[in-house]
Amino acid sequence: MQNFKITWAQAGQEDRRESAVSYSAGAVEAYAAFKAVEEGVSDVQVVEEQLSLRARRLSA
Repeated sequence: MQNFKITWAQAGQEDRRESAVSYSAGAVEAYAAFKAVEEGVSDVQVVEEQLSLRARRLSA
C-alpha cells in the first residue's frame, strides 16, 4: 500500500514543512488542496512516503 505525505513552503520559514501524518492515495489530493488554501502556505506538493524498517528493542 502506498502512503503519501504533503510538503509545503510556509511564509517566514526557510525549510519546507512536512505533514506529520501520511495519507492514502485516495485521500492525499483532498488534503493537499485543503492545505494549499491556508494563509501563508505555498508550493504544496504530494510526495510518496519513504518507509524505513528499524529494529526496536523491547525491554521486559
